[in-house]
Amino acid sequence: MINLDKKDLKLRIKDLYDEAINGDNLDSIIALDIVKSISGIDINNINPKLLDWYVSNYSTNQAEQSNAAKFDKIPEAISFFNLENCLLEKKHNQALECVYHLSVVSEGRQILEFFIEFSLKYTDNVYRYIWYIFRMQVFLDSKTMLFSLNKCVDLIISSDLNLNLYQNLNNNINWVDYLSFETKDVNSLLLLYSIYNTELTRSIALKKIISERLFRLEIVKANKLDQLNISASQLKLGRKWILNFINNHENLKFDILETLNNARSSLMLSRSSEEAGCIWAQINNQL
Repeated sequence: MINLDKKDLKLRIKDLYDEAINGDNLDSIIALDIVKSISGIDINNINPKLLDWYVSNYSTNQAEQSNAAKFDKIPEAISFFNLENCLLEKKHNQALECVYHLSVVSEGRQILEFFIEFSLKYTDNVYRYIWYIFRMQVFLDSKTMLFSLNKCVDLIISSDLNLNLYQNLNNNINWVDYLSFETKDVNSLLLLYSIYNTELTRSIALKKIISERLFRLEIVKANKLDQLNISASQLKLGRKWILNFINNHENLKFDILETLNNARSSLMLSRSSEEAGCIWAQINNQL
C-alpha cells in the first residue's frame, strides 16, 4: 500500500471535484467530502483506501467541463434580495445572471452562505449538497467557484420550495435534548449540529432556521441512547478512532461513511464533554 502525499491528495480531489460538480450524481459531492475530511484526520499518513473507494464508485473519468454562465451587461444595482426573488420565482437564467454579477462584487463564499440559508429555509434537503459544496470550495481555495455557484442555482431551481413561515425561531438550543435520543435521521441531526456550530457570517440567521428544522426531525424521546456503551478507545483516540475504524473495515457503505463523517465534524465542533458523549452514543447506535 502506497501512502499519499497531502499535496497530491489535494490535487486529486480538485480534479475529482471538477468532475463531480459537472455531473448528475449528487452523492458524489458528499462522498468526496468524506474522502477529504476523513483522510485529513491523519494528514501526514494518508491511507488511499477512501480515495480508491470514491474512484471505484463515483468517478466517471470525464474531464470535459461545461461552460460556466457569464453575462456581459452589468446592472446598475444587484443584491441578494434580487437573487432570492429569482429563486423563489424559479427564474433560472435571471438567477444565474444575479449570481454572476454578485460573484464579481462579492466573495463567492458569501454567496454560498446565502444558498445554505435559503436552502435550509425553503427546501427539504438541498442544503445537504450545498453545505458540502461550500466545504469543498473552502478546501480548494475557492477554485471552480462559479461552477459551484451555478450548481447551487440548478439544485434550488429544480427542487420543491416550502414557503411556510417559521414559527419557532430561537437560536438558543439545548443540543443534549436532541443528541441524547434515537432519531430516524441521524445524518440530518449531526449535519445540522455541525452547521449550527460552524462560525459563519450568517450564523445568527442560520441558527434560528436550524431551531425550526429540529422540530421536524423524528426524535424518539422514549429511547435514550446508552452513553455507557462508549469505549475507552473512542474517548482516548477521539476522531482518529473513526479513521481507524474505516481503515480496518471492508465494504463500508455510503450511508455509514456519511454518518461517520458527520460525526467527525460534530466531535470537532462539540462544545462540551456531554455533547461529545452523545455524539459517540449516536455513532455506536448506528454501527
